[in-house]
Amino acid sequence: MEATRQKIVTAEVINVARRNADLPKQVRFQGLPDSEIPLVPDKWEPYQRKYICTHGWKERERSTGKRTSHKLRRTECPFQMLVKSSCAEMERGASS
Repeated sequence: MEATRQKIVTAEVINVARRNADLPKQVRFQGLPDSEIPLVPDKWEPYQRKYICTHGWKERERSTGKRTSHKLRRTECPFQMLVKSSCAEMERGASS
């Protein structure tokens, strides 16, 4: 990453409230009572982050033209990394 001057930045953050609001709209959960929809606890804030390489940034549209002195290292890099909150619960009393 040093040789190519790549940087990984946060492109998008999905918070718990947005994720929980979107769940009932999904086809697989339509018609189910709210108690059967697996909502994410508020303590898992944020629920998801999307990281991208700065070489993959899209060109920004500007209403008054583009900055001539603003150089981007745009190479349409396809790198994306999604990081989601998850929880694995262990049963109490289980032997390992």
